Amino acid sequence: MSTNKKVSLYNPRPESVDKDFTVHPHIYDRLWKDLTGSKMEFPEQHYLINGEHGSGKTTLLAQLHKSTIQRPFLISLQSLFFNEEEYSIRHLYRLWERIFELLNDQGLTAKTLTTQVRSLSDKIDKNQEYEKNISNTLLDFLETKGIHLLLFIDNFDLILQKFSTAECHRFRKILQTNPRIRIIAAASEVPASFYQYEHPFYEFFKVVHLRALSFEHTKELLSKLLPGDSENILNRSAPAIETIRRMTNGNTRCTVLLSDVLRENPNLTATELFSDILDKLTPAYKFIMDDLPAQQQQIVEAIALHYEAISVKELGSKLRMESKIISAQLAQLVKNNLIVKIKTSTKNHFYHLKNRLFNCWYLLRLGRNKDRKKLTSILNFTETWLQNKVKYQKNIFPEVPLLNIDTSSQFAPAKKLITTPGFQLIPGRAPLRSTPNADLQFRQRAYQALHSEQYQLAIQLLQKTKTTDHFALAVAYHQGTSDYQRAITHYKKAGNADALNNLGLLHLQQHSPTAAKKAFLGAAKKGSILAQYNLGLFHMQEEQNVAAAMDSFEKAITQGSTEALLPMAQLYYHQFKKSEQAIMTLSEAAATNDPSANYQLGLIYLNDEKDEDAALHYFSQYLMHPSTQKLPLPLGLTLLKYEAYDFLQTLFSTKPEIKTTALPLYYALQKLDINTGSDEILRMGKELEITVDDLVRLIKSY
Repeated sequence: MSTNKKVSLYNPRPESVDKDFTVHPHIYDRLWKDLTGSKMEFPEQHYLINGEHGSGKTTLLAQLHKSTIQRPFLISLQSLFFNEEEYSIRHLYRLWERIFELLNDQGLTAKTLTTQVRSLSDKIDKNQEYEKNISNTLLDFLETKGIHLLLFIDNFDLILQKFSTAECHRFRKILQTNPRIRIIAAASEVPASFYQYEHPFYEFFKVVHLRALSFEHTKELLSKLLPGDSENILNRSAPAIETIRRMTNGNTRCTVLLSDVLRENPNLTATELFSDILDKLTPAYKFIMDDLPAQQQQIVEAIALHYEAISVKELGSKLRMESKIISAQLAQLVKNNLIVKIKTSTKNHFYHLKNRLFNCWYLLRLGRNKDRKKLTSILNFTETWLQNKVKYQKNIFPEVPLLNIDTSSQFAPAKKLITTPGFQLIPGRAPLRSTPNADLQFRQRAYQALHSEQYQLAIQLLQKTKTTDHFALAVAYHQGTSDYQRAITHYKKAGNADALNNLGLLHLQQHSPTAAKKAFLGAAKKGSILAQYNLGLFHMQEEQNVAAAMDSFEKAITQGSTEALLPMAQLYYHQFKKSEQAIMTLSEAAATNDPSANYQLGLIYLNDEKDEDAALHYFSQYLMHPSTQKLPLPLGLTLLKYEAYDFLQTLFSTKPEIKTTALPLYYALQKLDINTGSDEILRMGKELEITVDDLVRLIKSY
């Protein structure tokens, strides 16, 4: 993995960090000023640096330690840097032993002292007495040698939770009364005991929080990691960068990884960037599930794939497991900091993965297509929102121009083999009453290969037949290879309407408009409705011949084409400025069960006719249509603006696939709709909070 040389991603050591490159400069400067201003004549303030995984805690400790080594502010000072994971420290006495080991590594302890410490361990069995003796031995040694210790200890919360209450009292007493030891610690979680009055360490450590990187700090860090930025990546990719920042909660490690990905390929979308970042996080995440018991693995996977916070009852339905078993396992997972319990107004509390990045990694790497879509939809939604945020604030929706309908030329596919007792219908040929059985078998397999897009296999099978099916071969060469000349040859030999229609499309693809038009005209004369439609598009897009386009569309409609109604409505609206004709044509298309026509009708009634009720009616028809799988962001904002809350709640509950594509809109609705329950918003992950708040502010500003 390529990483920036200035920043170590995993387990950074003092020797691997750059003391002049600081991710959290203000906090570094504050702590360094406090340290250098101390003479340690009296017990000093101890610090706990708090931040989530990847926020830069360990790096900050390493930088401070390195600075004290290179720029010692006390002659008597000895700085000791503990490993990121100190699994052996389970009791206070082991902490003192570890200090002796680190001092010994620096050559500061005499051999006789080491022997004395070992003899204490051999003679005394009880931890309490041994701890007192070894701590007194350490303090006497420090006093005699005139040494002051500055201890940099990571994952301090995990160490403290292993100590007994008596050990914590003893530890505090030593730190509170002896100026020879000062601790700068780090932890992903501030121990709950720090806020409990009866606990020894209540308000004892001064907690310094490493906040999520803001947008400005993220750009500042990236500008340091990408010096020069000759390709103007930071400005060009600003929406994608901000999308990543929101999804990672301003995580420092992910920002460093982002710089690596941008350096390798600066033209990626937010989804592509995030996927690459998660790939690089695999070493940190892939073993999380391995140590869990089987039932806990099931539960964690179900929560991860659900993505939103989930209740015990919902988990039971997914896993077919008794609620009491799930509750017991969840309690253990919460205790182990893998799952977070979210209290609701009822007894049906919610649960989700504490590490949201791990949840994203699990979805993208181990989820099915529909699971991954939950994440990619959020990324696409957020990036689109950020790209157009300023225009949305002005009530401008640039990605959905009124009546700019997505029309595309239509390709005639090879038809499936149809068999009846008397004859067989074969693509591109007239009915044959006598076809060799071997040919039939080859063709049937070839058509199946075509429909499953196995084009090379289809070609191989079709070449084995005695009677050539030119149309099927042309389709296979056209769609499955770059050998377009063979496709053209076979289309011409086939000579039927479908073949000529496809030939026209191939000529367009080859930038031969004259040949394309000739092929379309030939296919239209042979009765191809598709060709008549495509000819209309050709007149409209290639020739800008509105009259010829209208003539072709009218002929296509007369022959039964419903697709031609949409571009005809577009011409009525834009070229002839006839809104009424456009509405009539779209209404005709809507009557044929075309959902996009309802969408366009909604736009016309909203923007031109100023009829909100009619617009909302057509929008609802569009969204509730079975083929509609996505809620476009501008339409979602429009429905929220006009407070169509009841309809949206119904839409999201009856069509969960639409909810998946617009999750930030769904949670904005929960915040705006005063009639909804207060608990539903609690299902939202923190990575969505900024975007959801953006949407709510926008709707309230209208």
